[in-house]
Amino acid sequence: MNKFQNWVKTHKAFSNYFLISLSLTFLDIIMSRILEMFVGVVEANTISLVIGFVIQYFLCSRKVYQNNDFRTALMFFLTWLVGLTMADSIVYFVRVIIFTNKPDILYFFIAKGFSIVIPFFFIYFLRKKLIITKGVNSTK
Repeated sequence: MNKFQNWVKTHKAFSNYFLISLSLTFLDIIMSRILEMFVGVVEANTISLVIGFVIQYFLCSRKVYQNNDFRTALMFFLTWLVGLTMADSIVYFVRVIIFTNKPDILYFFIAKGFSIVIPFFFIYFLRKKLIITKGVNSTK
């Protein structure tokens, strides 16, 4: 088994979390860009993140945390609110303040990129601390 496969197997919870998040990121980007045609940049970002949150909760509660009790749902929701605040703040700062709300696709990708990458790691490690996982080696 090569080093990458061994690492994925050793860090199964993180690998599942990453793959779920990556898939939903593509959905988020597409939804955000389409929604910007109808609503403001922050509103578009929020709507796409809400939809992504619902899907991510159901997938992660089964595939990552193997726990779907009330406490898990509450912690997932509270950490999502932190991530939503971070992502919307980043989108607002980059798109509205720095790039003065220009509709160019390049500015969209810059803002969206920062709003995805920065909260991702923060929220993953926060959830890892707060959400009780079931199963052997599920916290790696």
